[in-house]
Amino acid sequence: MTIDIDWAHDSVIADTLALVAEAGVAATWFVTHATPILADIRATPRQELGLHPNFNPLLDGAPGSARDKLLQLRDIVPEAVSVRSHSLVRSSRLSVLFRELGMTHESNYFLPPSAGDDIPPWIDFTGIVQVPIRWEDDVHLLDPTIGEPVAHLGKITPLTVDFHPIHLFLNTTSIAEYEHSRPIAQDPVVLRERRRAPGSGGSRDHFLNLLEAAQQGAASACMRQLRPNQEN
Repeated sequence: MTIDIDWAHDSVIADTLALVAEAGVAATWFVTHATPILADIRATPRQELGLHPNFNPLLDGAPGSARDKLLQLRDIVPEAVSVRSHSLVRSSRLSVLFRELGMTHESNYFLPPSAGDDIPPWIDFTGIVQVPIRWEDDVHLLDPTIGEPVAHLGKITPLTVDFHPIHLFLNTTSIAEYEHSRPIAQDPVVLRERRRAPGSGGSRDHFLNLLEAAQQGAASACMRQLRPNQEN
């Protein structure tokens, strides 16, 4: 489970954190900015913070350097060892920089389910472990043919999924809904009024369905492990 916070309002991030904490699942949160909610994420068991640098302004000609952006983020999350660029911007030079600044894991490749079921992480030429994303909520909004994440649970190994708090908060069902929400992105009260109802087939539904299925699978596995002892 990975989560890109993407400058969301703290109340929106807290909503996702509550879902994760209630389910008791481990997650890596890719951080874009300094905000008080990071302390709550750190205090929640099985949660990890990574870096989510935005290199897009540099590509558009803005002043600065990739190193400076990474150092600024690392000051916010000094414990981070994982990195995923906003918009999945990557290059071999960036991977070298990530490694120089202490990153051990990078997740900047999106490989759709159609790429195959068994695609394990690999170590690249820098020594960084490359962890491909196999399902992403915003990609599903653009390409529904990738299916729901729950459909790939137990089939794609490992199944690394990526969600965004704004899509979970809104239960987004289309890119148009998300674009329409941009002007009120920092107003959680109004955002909540626009949340799609449960069962609408949005990102929140996908998230909850995945958590429920994963928990049921874990419970079944525990029972299989316990039965031999019980029989003895």
